[in-house]
This record gives sequence, C-alpha cells and structure tokens, in this order.
Amino acid sequence: MDLTMIKSLYRQTADFVDREITLGGWIRTMRVSKNFGFIELNDGSFFKNVQIVFEAEKLAKMTKEEREKYLQQKERRAFEAEKAAFEREKLLVEVRKELQEQTLPLVFAESLVTIADAKKIKDAIVDIKKAWDAKISEAVKAKARQSTPQEGGHVMDSRRGLSSIRKMANENRIIKN
Repeated sequence: MDLTMIKSLYRQTADFVDREITLGGWIRTMRVSKNFGFIELNDGSFFKNVQIVFEAEKLAKMTKEEREKYLQQKERRAFEAEKAAFEREKLLVEVRKELQEQTLPLVFAESLVTIADAKKIKDAIVDIKKAWDAKISEAVKAKARQSTPQEGGHVMDSRRGLSSIRKMANENRIIKN
C-alpha cells in the first residue's frame, strides 16, 4: 500500500484525476451529520489539509456500480471546480500584470477577471487606459489654469497704482490728521 502525500495532491493535481489513492495522516477536524460528514486530514507534508467528504447512508443504499459512478462524477466535479479556480487565479495574475504595465490601479483586476476572456480583457484595459489618461490630462489642465486678475487690480509700477495705494492707506488709518 503506497501512501500519497498531501503535498503531491496539491502540486500535481492532474496526476491524480480519476485515480484511487491512499492517504495517511491525522484527522484535524471531523464533522458528522445524519447523511454525510467531513474529515480534514493532514500528513505534515503541506500547510493545507485535504477535505474528505463521506456520505455513509446514501452510499450504503447504492449498488457497487452506482457508487463507483457517483464517486467518479463527484471527483470530476471537484476537479473541474478546482481547475476553474486555478484558471481564474492565473488570469487574475495576468490581468494585474497588464494593469501594472499600463500604470492603472490594480483594483480594476477583480472586475476585469469576470469577463473571463483574455482578448476581451486586453481590449477593456486599452479602453480603460485611454479614458484614464484623458481624465488625468483634463484634471492636470484644470489645475494648471490660472484665473485672470480682477479688473481694477493694483499695478505697482504705474503712477495711478501708487496713488490708489496711498488713497487706500489714508482711508484705513485709525488716527486721522
């Protein structure tokens, strides 16, 4: 009886599809209900546990062929779900990389991944980049604009400007002559 290490299950998942394996280790947690239960198993080779689901009553009522077919379908669904999660994570890494290269905020990554098509995501990033750059350029131009001086502003180098300053100083004196 060859024991499969949990580390191998996580690192080479594809090698174990549709195969019966034997695991050894200790039970970290176990929850049991009337129809099924969960066992979290660890062998110390990996930081994650393996979750084993067992359905005692349901499986006991099935024939051997039905049980094998049911378990294969169940394993296939679990594998497909894990594969989809892996593909999504891989796509998320690629999207984040592309956003970083385009100097766009990484908060867009989660939303873009929901598109689930690499070509469409790339096109969306190009569109976002154009809109982002246009808005930033517009904001910079707005900040750089200067307001024109108000009419009647004081000019220090003209005769009239000096007289208006003198007049303002005389009007605002506390002690008058």
